[in-house]
Amino acid sequence: MPLARHALALLTLCLALPLAANATGKPAPKTAKAAVGVVVPTPAAPETVAPPFMLDRAKSVLTFVFKQAGALTQGRFSRYSVALAEPAEAATAAATRTIAVDVDVASLDTADADRDKTLREADLFDVAKYPRAKFNAVLTPKAGSNEVTLDGTLTLRNVARKLSIPTTLIFSNEGSLRVASMKGEILLNRLDFGVGQGDWKSTEWVDNAVRVRFALRLIRAAAKPVK
Repeated sequence: MPLARHALALLTLCLALPLAANATGKPAPKTAKAAVGVVVPTPAAPETVAPPFMLDRAKSVLTFVFKQAGALTQGRFSRYSVALAEPAEAATAAATRTIAVDVDVASLDTADADRDKTLREADLFDVAKYPRAKFNAVLTPKAGSNEVTLDGTLTLRNVARKLSIPTTLIFSNEGSLRVASMKGEILLNRLDFGVGQGDWKSTEWVDNAVRVRFALRLIRAAAKPVK
């Protein structure tokens, strides 16, 4: 009998323990165990990066000059984009900056509708097949001055060639805006990019040399944290 009473008491205690842990009759929630020797890192503060400078097209120009029948002819592109990027909001003049230019070649304008139509055709720019010209470069600054060199690649008519373009780059503040002003030029040979097929390979009437000039105003809004 004493043994039977002890067994009954033990059984009653086992049944009562879950109810004592949770008076509602539901299983008691499990408690997470702390990991021994594990250090939980503190989340890093969001990194602040500078958004790119974007083109102010109304105050920018991209032009080209060439000789046709001995006379200078000037043209311009009206549709193009420019993005100047730098690594951080606090970047100095020595920071590595990059630039990306994308030109809609069909937007060329030499103030002569017949000439513009010819320039867009297959033997010259062939805009139907190669609608865009792109230039991507790294800016190499010259210490102690506003001079930089754009070292990159121009792709035109699916021909890519390395270029180094001397440029002036000046930063300024206009109210809440940060402004970058860029100005430069380069002499290109049109035939290096295949701009001149068939009869247009001859330089008798149109010179090989084309001078490209640009004066760009780029603006940037305030920096935003990266989440």
